[in-house]
Amino acid sequence: MKQKHSQPINILEFLKPIVKQVLEEIMLEERKIFQEENPESVGNGFYERELTGIFGNIENLRVPRTRDSKFKSSIIPYRKRMSPELEELIFYLFQANVPTRKIGRILEMIYGKAISHQTVSRIIDVSKEIIEKWKKRKLEDFYPVIFMDAFFFPIKRVQFKKEPIYIVYAIKRDGSREILGFWIFGSEGESSKLWEEILKELKERGLKKVGLFVTDGLKGLKEAIFKVFPDTELQYCWLHLTKNIINKVRKIHREEVAYDLRTIYTSLNEKEAKMRLKILLNKWKKLYPKTFLTLEKEFEFFTTFLKFPEPVRKFIYTTNSLERTIKEIKRRLKRQRLRLGRNIFKLKYLLPEMIKFFNLLIFILLGSLRGKPLNGNTPPP
Repeated sequence: MKQKHSQPINILEFLKPIVKQVLEEIMLEERKIFQEENPESVGNGFYERELTGIFGNIENLRVPRTRDSKFKSSIIPYRKRMSPELEELIFYLFQANVPTRKIGRILEMIYGKAISHQTVSRIIDVSKEIIEKWKKRKLEDFYPVIFMDAFFFPIKRVQFKKEPIYIVYAIKRDGSREILGFWIFGSEGESSKLWEEILKELKERGLKKVGLFVTDGLKGLKEAIFKVFPDTELQYCWLHLTKNIINKVRKIHREEVAYDLRTIYTSLNEKEAKMRLKILLNKWKKLYPKTFLTLEKEFEFFTTFLKFPEPVRKFIYTTNSLERTIKEIKRRLKRQRLRLGRNIFKLKYLLPEMIKFFNLLIFILLGSLRGKPLNGNTPPP
């Protein structure tokens, strides 16, 4: 039953250009503040260097300097290529609901250098401006494939409740991948109406056409997709379907039912898949009359991938690569929540600002992914 699937995408690679821009803007603002406090100090352009942190190696980082060489950025370690505390800095900077004086104290704890709350406030303003631009950035007008899914994670609004975090990423024309966004709306259940809002937002940002959407079979999602993008194709995820069916049959039958389902999605063409479906229904429908209704009713959307060239099919018949990435994010988020349990780093857990899109993204991807980055993989052909 177990299949070899593509490795989860290296999310940090997507964020590296954004992190580089944030750092450069912050350092530039730091120099402005330094020159205001030291009028005799004159700017002297930039020098380039490398920085290694949780994002991997950031190359050609433009560091501002002064002619007297007295300006030193407080966020970049001087004459060191490693930045082990960089994730703490980014994480706390984007807690916009935390008083700037408290952020200043946090930065002092991390770097051993006092930073005024006015400086922190200005740095946050610069960072938030970049984030807003990223959130509203223009998208390409066409993506061959877009994957959509949501995962649940406890978020505190007075008390902890599990809420869906919506995630969309795409395969581009050249085979590379792009994260289009994360969204949190505050509801406790995944909603096709909210997916429709996300799709409309993507369209407003320049997306005109999608070759194929790959999603689960959430009720109403199909209608939402075709309402916003009527000329697209839709593929339902076989991973979601198989799990759903297996959970509805007796344990003694699960392995055999899983094998019979596999004969369908490994068919060479739609004709063979229909024949395999008929065999499966003849074998199991009397015993489990309602278990296979979704597969029967939506069969055309479970076999869309068979229209595509065979080498591509293994990448598009499930949302599995996204599922595995989500699993890794959730694992690391749980560890981060435990870390936040320390009094010194509590900061009210997930603050109201975190509920907004990019603060959550920073929390997930910059503030909590420690150690080795997520494994990347070669894009599909």
